[in-house]
Order: sequence, then structure tokens, then C-alpha cells
Amino acid sequence: MVREGDGDDDGVSIAANALTGGAIEDAGGNAITRAFAALPADAGQRVDAVAPTVTEVRIVSTPAGNDAYKEDEVIEFVVAFNEVVHVTGSPVLTMSMGGGTREATLASGSGTRTLRFSYAVRVEDRDDDGISVAANALTGGVIDDGHGNEADRTFEALPAAAGHKVDAATPAARVMDVQISSRPAAAGTYAEDEGIEITVTFDRAVHVTGDLVLTLSVGGRSRAAALVSGSGTPALVFRYVVQSGDEDDDGVSVAANALSGGAIEDGDGKAADLGFEALEAQDGHRVGPEIQVELEVPVLSVGTPWTADLAGVLSEVGVRNYGALVARSEHPGVVSVVTVTPVREGIGTVVITATNARLVLSLAVTVGASSAEKAVLGDALATIGRGLLWSATNTIGTRLDMAGDGRTRPGDVLYAVPESGPQETGWSTAGPVDGVPGAMGGHPAAGGLEWQTTGYPTRRDFGFEMPLIGIGSKAVSWGVWGGGDYWAFDSEPEAGAYDGDMTSGYLGVDARGEAWVAGVAVSHAQADVSYEFGGDAPGAGTLETELTTVHPYVQWSPHQRARLWAILGFGTGEALAVRDGEDAGPPADLSMAMGVAGLRFDLGSPLGVDLAVRGDAGFAELETGDGLSAVEDLSVGVHQVRLGVEGSWPLQLGGGTFVPFVDIGGRFDGGDGQTGGALEVAGGVRFRSPNVGVELKGRTVAMHAVEGYSESGLSAAIVVGPSTDGRGWSLSLAPRWGGAADMTDMLWRRDYRRGSGGMRPGWGLAGRVGYGAGLRERPGLVTSFGEFDLSARDRRRVRLGVSYRLQGTSWQPPVYLELAGERVEIYPVETDHRLVLTGRAHF
Repeated sequence: MVREGDGDDDGVSIAANALTGGAIEDAGGNAITRAFAALPADAGQRVDAVAPTVTEVRIVSTPAGNDAYKEDEVIEFVVAFNEVVHVTGSPVLTMSMGGGTREATLASGSGTRTLRFSYAVRVEDRDDDGISVAANALTGGVIDDGHGNEADRTFEALPAAAGHKVDAATPAARVMDVQISSRPAAAGTYAEDEGIEITVTFDRAVHVTGDLVLTLSVGGRSRAAALVSGSGTPALVFRYVVQSGDEDDDGVSVAANALSGGAIEDGDGKAADLGFEALEAQDGHRVGPEIQVELEVPVLSVGTPWTADLAGVLSEVGVRNYGALVARSEHPGVVSVVTVTPVREGIGTVVITATNARLVLSLAVTVGASSAEKAVLGDALATIGRGLLWSATNTIGTRLDMAGDGRTRPGDVLYAVPESGPQETGWSTAGPVDGVPGAMGGHPAAGGLEWQTTGYPTRRDFGFEMPLIGIGSKAVSWGVWGGGDYWAFDSEPEAGAYDGDMTSGYLGVDARGEAWVAGVAVSHAQADVSYEFGGDAPGAGTLETELTTVHPYVQWSPHQRARLWAILGFGTGEALAVRDGEDAGPPADLSMAMGVAGLRFDLGSPLGVDLAVRGDAGFAELETGDGLSAVEDLSVGVHQVRLGVEGSWPLQLGGGTFVPFVDIGGRFDGGDGQTGGALEVAGGVRFRSPNVGVELKGRTVAMHAVEGYSESGLSAAIVVGPSTDGRGWSLSLAPRWGGAADMTDMLWRRDYRRGSGGMRPGWGLAGRVGYGAGLRERPGLVTSFGEFDLSARDRRRVRLGVSYRLQGTSWQPPVYLELAGERVEIYPVETDHRLVLTGRAHF
């Protein structure tokens, strides 16, 4: 049996004839022969019953500074054995440190003869005479030779090592940085009575007592800067006021360790270490007198450089030794010829100084907007002027058309068909449903919607008129009415491009006699425009305008078939242009004056065709207030002339009316912005009966003076209405092509076009289905409905809701309420979810 201490590295062997002692006989009692050959060492039969022993314990690390370890430094030990050892578990080596003990944990070495232990110094660890290791201080875990022989951990003590002290106690506060923190009023040079401030930053908050000063060097002379703030914080600020006679051509400096007087302590009451390295002369902090030179600069334009040769200018004022010039502008650099490139509007100063600190040349600069940006904004403002002219002509003009032939009644809902006169009583393309303006279906005698595309600029129009109150007598009748329209446009003039939209609302009151109408309306118009511009400093931005306008108007009918009318307008408001990436400034004042006059002459019905001649001419002028911004100091004027003929063929067909119609006209846009003549052609067919309505309509510009001009549109609608009392199923379906989109949504969202890529012609489909039922023992009708509007231009709208109307015709209920939920998707801008409550009353 193997005993402790046994060992044979090359294997057990047996010598020859090594069998001795006792007696060995065979069965007959004969002694056997014990001679045999030797058995050599067998490598597969080695013996190891010898435990590993410790041969050495020593410290192998070295302190980073002096002879003491600091916080976070690692102390490393090596424990060597006489043979390879293997470790399981977590053995530790215990050391003595400052009267206490610390444990070093195993870092590496299992499978070798040397185990390495380490300990990271923690704050407040301290040992002034050096760390030591007590005898036999290796504990924990299992250490053996891999054959089951556990190591003998006995070793002699390691005495205190003077070269391995520990000092991780918190040191006193010390200076981390010294910098000049002030800036001279002139470029790089302090003048008399200016303050030079130096900030001395410690590694923690310090407290100051007494009169602490920091000594500066100004032109080789010592100057004392007094403490002005910072006690109780890490940063102490010292200040020296420049005196008469102080000069320093190469800049202020601070000598090393230049703090004196008073006392500085940290939060523990320890005196701070005041040592720091010298701050060399600072070129940007020179001291000396200044020579002020002014140079006349013309009014500059954003993005347009301006250059001046300074050598001649300086010679004229007697400055010859000015050294290299340094321009502090948007593009600093060392120059002898200075170039200033303005980057935005305003009034400022470009300062140029010489390196010898004897000269400061001030350039008073006035910068206006770039000519390209002002040109684009001027064109956009001219387009807005044409929109205002169109809006007043169509909205107020339709009111006059309706009033002129006696067809206006209190509570009627009418629509101003652009440039086409009053809409016939009949089915609209996509007008109000159940008497509510803005729903997506259509109904008889209640108006409708229409898009119109007129590129350069391209525009699409929508409007309605709603007489609110009528009071009549045999001599004079009075009326109060409201109206509104939507207009979208885009254009690409030579200087850039722009697109946007405008919404307008009207409220008016007028009086009507047998052959005349006179009144006044107040309108409020808001326009949003996105624009881009080129030139030396290209960019993009948005323009927003608001105008409140008073419109006197009058109409006279000298003949039953003839009507003459005129509209004036005087408005004030604001215009605001904001470039992309910049903050909005104050808006500019905006004023407007306009006038338009027109006529209509009914030609009668030769051969069953109703014919009429229409024409109008008008002007609009807009101005913004004086200033330097791009939208200020603009003045534009536009004028427009239109003349056309309209014809329709009403035919009775069974229980309904079949009405083909056509409208042909010419117009000319003059003045500022995009101008030219055009031939407009529109036509289509309507069919109406008590419960079914169909309309097909197209519009195009056949010719235009501006190359690339295009205008076209096509719309279709079919509507199946409920019974005359509103009960039962109703259905509407309206496909379209040519620029139509959900106009109700346009009115809800004035910022619709932003980021949408414009509203170019494309296909669309709108529909509505509803079911109306009466209330038991209650007056009125409840209708549940669903609506949708789809467009090829990535717009989707779905509505579900319920409506209630009191007794009355299905198209003009005296009381109407509607509650609907809707989802509107405008890709990729956003998706809206809305809950809409609508109410209306007629009286």
C-alpha cells in the first residue's frame, strides 16, 4: 500500500531474485526456486504521494509614484510551489496593512508552479512602513498537485517592505487649470479701463479667507488681479482693470505659482496645494491703445462678397506699420485685402485688427436679402394678389349673380362656380349631404365643389356662399350672407420655385332694390407658401400671410338681361418669411388695395340654347413695410382681364332634366409675377331627377402664352338619394381625375400641402352610403352613414357617423346635428384621427 511521501516519477521496478522471507512449497512439500529476472521501471505504474510545498512568497508589483501605492493601484503577490499545482475554489492571500488586514484574490497561475494574487488599493488605505504578509496566510479554496495531494501551505512571514507603502488617503485640493476668461472689446486688445479676468480652477470646491491675489505680467510689469468671485466653488475668478500706460504687444501672461495672500482650504479643512505651471503670453489678450478707422461700405446682399484693399485706406489715415491684418467676420483669416461675405440680413460691424495691436478698423455693414430670394417672394406675393382678386370676384360676384335675378332666399346654400356664373339647381359633383356643407356626397339644389388647375401658377379652387338672413319689403330687401373659398397654386419662376395654398372667409350685408344691389363684406385670408431660391446663397423657406379686407360692392341692372357690377377692397395684415433652419423674426406689415368690375349679358335661348356673355377686369396691389428682411420692402401689382361665353341645353327626359353645358373663355394675367394669356374650355353634362343625379364634367386650358402650361380636370358623380322624407337607403359614388382631392379636409388643414409634394392631377374616388329612419313618437330623422375618399396622391379618408335632422325638406332641415369619427391619412406627412360634431340651424 502506497504511503504518504512515496514517490516514483519513472514507474515501479523489481530487482532480480527479490522474493525473500517465508517458505514457498509446492503441493508435494518441495521448496520452490525463487530466482527470476529483474522487472524494469514501468511508466504506467508511477507513484506520487508527495504533497506540493511553498518555496517562495514575494511582492512583484511596484508603486507608480515614489514608494507608495495610490487609490486604484494594484498590489500583486507571487506564491511559488515546488511543483505544478491546480486550484479550485477561491483561495486568498491575507496581507497586513496599517494595523488591519486586506485580502488579495487569485488572479492567475492554476496549472503552473506560480500562483499570482492581486489587490486594488481603495480610498483611505494606508500603510506608512510597507505592507507585510503573516506566516501561512494562504487560505481558502483547494490547491493540489492534480493527483489528490493537497499542497502544504506553510511558509515564513514576509516582513514589512519599505518600498511598498500605501497612501490612498484623500489629498488636499490642487489647481487644475489657469485661463484668461475675459474677451477684449476690440479684436484681441484690451484698452484702458477694460477688465482682464483670469479663472483659476481647482479639482474641488475651495473656500478663501483673506486678501487673495493673482499676479499677472503685463508688458513685463507685475500687476495684481484681485479675487472677485468663486469662494465656495471650484473656480476662483480674479480681475485686473487696465490702467493708463499699460501695454503688452505679445499678450498677458501668468507666472507659475502666482497665487499669494489669504488662505485657501478644501471642504475637509486641508490647505490647498497652490502650485501650477505658468500661463504663457496669450496673443488674443494684448494690451494697448487703439487707432479707430472707419471705412464706408455699400449696402450688401446676402451671399454676394464685397472686397476692400486696406493698404491704401490705412496709408490715408497715417497708419503704415500695421503688420498682418486679421479680419473677424464670417470667414476669419489673415489678410491684406479683406473680403466680407454676408450670410443673413441685418446691420452689424466687421472688425479688423493688426497683429501689433495698434489698429482697429471698423466696417459698419448693412446687409439686405439676396435678390433671388426677394424675386421669388415677389412672384409668390403677386400670385397671392391674383388669388385675392379671384376670391373676391367669384365669392362676392356670385352673391351679386344670385341677388340680381331674385333667386336668393334666406337659408339657401349656393356655390360660386369659378368663372362660370351661378350653378344650376341640380346635383353637384361632391357637395353637402343632408344639408351640411362639406360632407363628401352630393344633393340637389345645394351647391357643390370644383377643382381648377391653372399652372404657372397652377391653382385649384373651392368655394361656397351661404346667405344667412334675409329681410325684405316691396321697396328694399336686406340680406346677411357668408362665404368662403380655397385656392392652391405652384410655380417655377426663373429665380426659384414656390407652391402653397390660401383660404378665405367672407361675411357681408347688402341691400337690394328692383334694379340694384349695394353692400359691404369683410374677408379674412390666410396663405401658406413653401419656396426655394437660387443665386449666390441658395436656400428654402416658408411664407405666411394674413389679410383682413373690407369690400364695398355694387351692382346695377340697366336692362333685364344686363348686369354691371364693381367690387373694391382695402386690406391690412402681416407677412412672415422663415428660412429653413432659422428662427422666425418679426412679421412685416402687409397692405392691399384692389378693384374689379364686370358685366354679364344674357343672350337668350336661340334654338333652345341658353347663352350668356361674361367679362371682368381688375387689379390688385400689395406692399410690405420697410426693412432688411427678404419679405420686407416688397411692392407688387397685378391685373387680370377675362371674357367668356357659356351655353347650356336643358332637356326634359322622362321624370328628369338632361343638361349638357359648355363654357369657353379667354383671360390675360398681367403685371408682376407669372403672366400671359390663355384659352379656357370647360364642359360636361348633368342629369337630375327626384332621387337620382349624375354629372360628368371636364375642364382644360387649350392654349397658354407660357411654355409648359397645363390645366386639365375630369370629374364624375352618381348619387342615389333617399325618399323625399329622407327615409331609406342613399348612395353616392364619385370617381374623378385631374387634380381633385378631399376639399373638406383642405379646410380643416391649412398646412395640408407642406411636405406633401404638391397636389398634381391624379385619380380619385369618393363614396357614401347611408340609411335614414324616423324616431318613434319623436319628430325628426336619424341617418347612419359611412363615407370614403381615395386618391392616387397618397391621401385616404374614411368617416363613420350618425346624423339627426328635425322636420323639413331632406335638403334644408331647420335643425341638423351630426357626430362622426374619421381617419385621414396624408402620406408621408401624418395620420389624423378626429371626432367631429357639426350643427346647423335655418331660420
